[in-house]
Amino acid sequence: MEHFFSEEEKEKVKKYEKHLIYISNEVWFVGEKLKDIYLSKYSEVLISKKVKIVPNGINSQIFANVRSQVKFKTKGKINIGFVGALAGWVDIDLMKKILGIENCVLNIAGPDFVGVLRELRKYKNLKYYGTIDKKDVPNFINDQDICLLPFRLDNPLSIASEPLKLIEYFYLQKPVISTSIPAINKVRHLVYVLESPNNDDIESIIKKAYYEDEKFKVLRYNFAKEYIWEKIALKALIDV
Repeated sequence: MEHFFSEEEKEKVKKYEKHLIYISNEVWFVGEKLKDIYLSKYSEVLISKKVKIVPNGINSQIFANVRSQVKFKTKGKINIGFVGALAGWVDIDLMKKILGIENCVLNIAGPDFVGVLRELRKYKNLKYYGTIDKKDVPNFINDQDICLLPFRLDNPLSIASEPLKLIEYFYLQKPVISTSIPAINKVRHLVYVLESPNNDDIESIIKKAYYEDEKFKVLRYNFAKEYIWEKIALKALIDV
């Protein structure tokens, strides 16, 4: 999380990263983009190491007792949910566009690291729940009609990210609207990707997601269940 550090702290992180790689027999990355960044950053150390991809995974037990509480939604509206931090990598302008749509409510659960809440609260369609307990995250997701991945395309962290929340959304079979980050490429057929400049297609994308064919829910779940921690750990350890 070096994006939160001072320049002095970033240098310390780099030093510790390099040392950690040096003393390791294997180095695991959650995604190809992150791997490429580190191969470029520490090529002289990584060249002699075994490198592989071990993706993010979910704890299926946390999702085992999901129930519809209608606690994190507004009746009579299209509920669009985002669980995660409001930070520099989040497309706040996209959120504002959603908040400007009369029949939609944007539900947000997570901390505000960049002080945008005051501005977002000017919109009557915002429902902000703050940082919720981890055990409530599945219920929050389950209450949404559509889930959101609002990552900025001009942010290095967004470009390298492999968002765990995508798998969580999929596991609960939710339609997902996302900006066109690289992590989406492998599941574009299961995600509603914003393609137009400045996200001007957001209203039509919401409509498509809300009225989608039910078959996509099963396809998302089948994809997500391959990313349960037990399966990922087993695959990773077989090849150690």
